[in-house]
Amino acid sequence: MLDHDYFEEQTERLFEQVIKSGEPISAQYYWQSALKSWIKEDQLIDPQEWVELVFSSYCKLTNDQQDALDIKPKGERVSGTTDNYSYSDLFILLR
Repeated sequence: MLDHDYFEEQTERLFEQVIKSGEPISAQYYWQSALKSWIKEDQLIDPQEWVELVFSSYCKLTNDQQDALDIKPKGERVSGTTDNYSYSDLFILLR
């Protein structure tokens, strides 16, 4: 039984790090740099699932929080569609 969602907490840390540093941070880069500590905590997430979680967490932020942060997706359009993309990474940055 989980008291909290470990990876939701990690997305909050990613957003906090962007705010504190003032520098854009790639979700993939954050995943790579945090992976060793996550493994030590017996917590694993696939990199693509992490990117999707970061996007989902961004969408759940309040309007004021979304006004402070921006996301720049890196991906490719899904074949046969005009507006659907498959994201391989997201860059989180201050507005």
